[in-house]
Amino acid sequence: MAEGDAGPTKALSNSFFTKKLGPLPMWLIILGGIALLYYYESRKKAGSSATATGANQQTDPAGNIGSIDPATGYVYGTPEDTAALASNNAGTGGAATGTTGTGAGGGASTYVDNNAWASAAINALVARGIDPTSANEAITEYLAGQALTSQQQADISMAIDSVGSPPTLPGPVGNPPVTQPGPPSTTLPAPPVTVNGTCSSGYTYSATQTGGQGEVPAAGGQGWCEPNAPSGGAGTVPVPVPVPAPAPTPAPVPVPAPKPGPAAPASWSFPAPTGLKASLISDSGYTISWNPVKGPQGQKPATYTVATYDASGSEVDQFDPVSTSTKEYGKGGTGLKKGTTYHTNVWANGGPKAPPHATVTVKTLS
Repeated sequence: MAEGDAGPTKALSNSFFTKKLGPLPMWLIILGGIALLYYYESRKKAGSSATATGANQQTDPAGNIGSIDPATGYVYGTPEDTAALASNNAGTGGAATGTTGTGAGGGASTYVDNNAWASAAINALVARGIDPTSANEAITEYLAGQALTSQQQADISMAIDSVGSPPTLPGPVGNPPVTQPGPPSTTLPAPPVTVNGTCSSGYTYSATQTGGQGEVPAAGGQGWCEPNAPSGGAGTVPVPVPVPAPAPTPAPVPVPAPKPGPAAPASWSFPAPTGLKASLISDSGYTISWNPVKGPQGQKPATYTVATYDASGSEVDQFDPVSTSTKEYGKGGTGLKKGTTYHTNVWANGGPKAPPHATVTVKTLS
C-alpha cells in the first residue's frame, strides 16, 4: 500500500517543477525570484548604512568618523577630543578664574571662560546623543542671550546638568532703557480750619460784623463780640476786655524740585576696544581677546561684533559675543584655511553714533 501511495505524489511533484511557464521551466522561475529577493534586501541594507553615515561626516586623525570639533580637530565626544580639551584647559595657566560646574558623574570642572565651557557643553550634548550642529547652535545662542526654542532650552538644561553653569551667565539683549526724570514734586498747603472765637462776659458772639459801638473781634477764632445792652435803661457801656489777636499762620515754605543730573551728550559713540590680541593660533582658527569698553558716562555695551575678512577683503565670519574673549574658527565653526592671512575687526554695539573698531591680523598655521 505504501509503495502504491508514493507513486502518484512523486509524479505530481516532478510534473510541477518540470512544468513550463512560457519558454522557461517552473523551477528556473522560482530560483530567479529567490535571487531577486536576496538582491533587493542587500541593496536596502546598504542604503540604510549609507544614510546613517551622512554626507557631512568626516574622519579625524585618529580614524574616528563624525562631526569634527574645531577646537581640537577630533570628532565630538571621542577620547581624543576629550583629552585635547583637557590639555587646552590645562595650558591656559593657573591664574585664570572661572566658576566650578559639577557634571552628572559627580566630578567638578573649572572653566577659564564661557568659550571653554561652551566646548565642554557641546561635547557633553553630543555624547548624550544630540546632533553636533544643533548642540552648537543651542549653546551659542544661549551664551549670546538670544531667545531659545523649547528644544534648545531642553538641550541647555541637559548641558548644565552635565558640566555645570557657565562662568559668566548671559545677560539681556539690547541697550537698557533710558530713564527720564519725572516732574518736580510739589506739596500743596493744607486748607485752613475754621474755628469760632469766644467772647468775654458782657458780650454776645456774632458770626458777622455789625459795625456797632463797642464791637470787638472774638478771641481765638473767627467772629465778633457785641456788647450787651445795660439793664434798666441808659447806663454805661461796659469796657471791652482786650483780646489778643491770634498769631498769624506761617505760610508754607515751598520745597525746591530736585535738579536732574547731567544728561549724556546727544551724540556719542563707544570708543574702539583696546588691547585686541590673538592667541592659541592653530591651522584652523585662533582665540582673540580685548579690554572692556565704556561710554562717556560709564555706559556698557550689550554685545560686541567680531567680523573676520580674508586678504581680498571678503567677509569670512561675523557674530556678536557678550564677553571680551572668543574664538574664530570660521562661519559655523567649520574651521579657517591653513596658512592663510586674515584680519579681524572688533567694535562695541550701542550709542547714537556708529562706533570705531580695532583690528588684529593673524596667519593660521600651515
